[in-house]
Amino acid sequence: MAAAIASLLYLACDLAEDHSSLTRRILKRAIQVVCILYLILAFDPDIPVKNCLIGAACHASYLPLMLTFPVLENPLSFFPILALIATIVNHFSWFRHFISAAGTPGGVTSPSGMFGFFLILVWMVPLGFFVSLITADECLPMGRPPTSQYSPPMASGSGRALGSGETGDRGKKTGVFKRLMDILLFKKDDVISNVAAGLTKQY
Repeated sequence: MAAAIASLLYLACDLAEDHSSLTRRILKRAIQVVCILYLILAFDPDIPVKNCLIGAACHASYLPLMLTFPVLENPLSFFPILALIATIVNHFSWFRHFISAAGTPGGVTSPSGMFGFFLILVWMVPLGFFVSLITADECLPMGRPPTSQYSPPMASGSGRALGSGETGDRGKKTGVFKRLMDILLFKKDDVISNVAAGLTKQY
């Protein structure tokens, strides 16, 4: 299950990289829809108004991130940290509500019902940002060394250097989630190769 979710997020990250303007519009509409749903839920007597206000405020905290989307200028600046804290508070406020309401009339007792609620009203927009955002250093030249030591990247299969108007794989911006997954996969392959080398020496 976890591997399937990670694969879907990786695919979503690829799509977001190729269609950043469309992703931006979708996320903006998703924030608006979720805020409207929270306002509607506030009229339900079985749903705490406080939780609905926390949820709406949490999603409103994502709006400043849209100003520079998909670029995240500084992950440690005020608005990204505020959005992260708001997401955690929103998650635990609804989690506490469902735990306390379990078994009571009107309470959601189905795990699938809880998962659906969290997926749409709590996790959907943060996950959308997580797989879409790229850090500001990704918009700079990709790790280019000093001019005297730099050789232009070679076009695949052509044996010639790329010109100034061409881009290779090194020039493609990579999302935060995709970079994290690439690092984890690299570490996993490194561990497997080390273990295999150790077993080969033993036998």
